[in-house]
Amino acid sequence: MFKGLLPDASSFKASMQAISEIIDEAVFRFKENGIELIAADRAKVAAIDFKMSRDSFETYECEGETRAGLNLPMLLKVLKRISKAEALEIEIAEKGDRVKLTAVGKTKRTFYLPILDLSEEELPPIEKLQFAAEVEVDTDTVREAVEDASTIADSIVFQSDEEGFTMYAESESSRMEIKLTPEEAEIKGEGKARYPLDYLKKFIKAASIADKTKIKFGTDYPMKMEFEGGSIYLALVLAPRVEE
Repeated sequence: MFKGLLPDASSFKASMQAISEIIDEAVFRFKENGIELIAADRAKVAAIDFKMSRDSFETYECEGETRAGLNLPMLLKVLKRISKAEALEIEIAEKGDRVKLTAVGKTKRTFYLPILDLSEEELPPIEKLQFAAEVEVDTDTVREAVEDASTIADSIVFQSDEEGFTMYAESESSRMEIKLTPEEAEIKGEGKARYPLDYLKKFIKAASIADKTKIKFGTDYPMKMEFEGGSIYLALVLAPRVEE
C-alpha cells in the first residue's frame, strides 16, 4: 500500500506534463524512499528517468514496493485540476486496482484512475552510458536555445570544446547559435552531436523544475539532459541524429 500528501504539486505536475508528451503509459514504482519511473518511448529514441524523494511529501507511508501502471495523459488531466492552493494526496490501497488522487483545499475533490496491467519492456542501459562532455548551464538559456532553434530547423547541435559550449541550428539559408564561454557555464570535456528538436521541445516544458540544466553528451552519442530541483530529479536520454 501507499499513501502520501504532497503539499505542493507544481513540480510533479510540470514533470508529468513533459513526460506525458513523450510516453503515454508507464509503471510508477512507489518505494520506501520515494517514487520512481523509468520508461522508453515506443520508437526507442528517448527514455525518461524520474525520481521524487519522499522528502517532497508532508506525510509518506509505504509498505514494501507498490507498482502502478498509469495512463499519463489521463493523469495529467487530473493534475491540471489541482490548483496551487491545494495539496495532493496520492493513495493506493493494498491489492487495489485504482489510484486515488485527492485535491485537498477548502474542500476535498477525489479522482480515481485505473491501474493498468503494463508489461515492463527491457529498457536501454541508461546507467551504463559514459559521456565525454558535461555542461551545466542556466535553464532559461537552454529553453531559449531550443525555442530559437525550432524556428530554423528540426534539430539542434550541441558542441563542447576548449573555447566553450555552443548550441546551434541551421538550414540551407539560415542559422542560429548561442555560444557560452567557460566563464558563463561549467564545461567539462569535448563532444559534438545533433539531436531532434521535437523531443527537446516537449521535454523543456519541465524547465520550471530547476534553475540549472545539466547536459551530458559525446560525439554522435546519446545525450542526457537533467533537471534537478528540490526533491525531484527528471532526465531525458535522447539518441543522436547521425547524418550520413
